Amino acid sequence: MMYSTYIIFSDSKKKYYVGHSSDMNERLKRHNSYLVQSTKYGVPWKLIHKEIFDSREKAVRKEKQIKKRGAARYLNDIG
Repeated sequence: MMYSTYIIFSDSKKKYYVGHSSDMNERLKRHNSYLVQSTKYGVPWKLIHKEIFDSREKAVRKEKQIKKRGAARYLNDIG
């Protein structure tokens, strides 16, 4: 199974959210359907970055790395 680490952005809140999922499309739908507590006030969220991994452990490791650096800084670092 493949896993994605992703960064989404809310124009209304000017905030980033970093997460991971095995089904990115379904997860983004959940974020935009007010079903995720931490993102329900920023709808609509748009996907701005995604990385794919062959294990959940690698996806979680990347998620933690991005969160530690900060999503905006991470995106700036990778260009």
